[in-house]
Amino acid sequence: MAIIADIGGSGALQTNVWESWDAVGHSGTNKAYGSDVSNSSQRMSQTSAGKLLVSGTVYLFVSARYLMLCSNVNGNWGSPTNNGPSGCFERTRFCPWDTPAAGCPPFVFMNLGDITASTYGASAYATTLIDKNRTPCTGSAASLNVLAGTLGTPYWIFQWLNGADQKTPDAGSGFTVPFFPLTLVNNTLMPAPYGEISSLCDVWAIPQGVVTPQAAIQKNGINYWSISVMNSNKMFVARME
Repeated sequence: MAIIADIGGSGALQTNVWESWDAVGHSGTNKAYGSDVSNSSQRMSQTSAGKLLVSGTVYLFVSARYLMLCSNVNGNWGSPTNNGPSGCFERTRFCPWDTPAAGCPPFVFMNLGDITASTYGASAYATTLIDKNRTPCTGSAASLNVLAGTLGTPYWIFQWLNGADQKTPDAGSGFTVPFFPLTLVNNTLMPAPYGEISSLCDVWAIPQGVVTPQAAIQKNGINYWSISVMNSNKMFVARME
């Protein structure tokens, strides 16, 4: 797997996700669909001469498991469409057939704003998916819907759980923000989940409006950053350390 950062005259910082990359020939194999689309990438400012001018901040969330970017240019957060952070995330391997030898790399491109805007949690994209007949699927066919815990897609989580009171009792006498794992499914291709990203990447959905957007919160002694999408109080969190 390779992540190639690109601007390409689009005025957006793209994280092109490839299954493999030839560093000499500068070409790749099986690019994750949508990872080169400006509307799902991060805002940038670019002059006609091709020089990059950034009048803002690019937040970088990274570990050995994922790379996620979120820009703030002139007060505009995230991607031009749906205002979400975007990047490449490693997923768990849920099914027994899903081993490294099966040819189904456990990485997806995802924009958190895009999956929130869709009632079906569409769409994240893998470089390759294997369907129930063991047939490889690439390009737009390698799409995945995203669920938040057991309560549905992020769209419905934010509809149902909205407000500062949407917390659960903690182990003591206080309250804590519930975290919902992001699970990847395609019921047409496979009658079981492909896996989830949250336990590996430490990126989760939380109730709408339960905390202040773009702020540090703590859970179980770990610091997280709340990230709003769609210019709203709909939020995800990512580990800061």
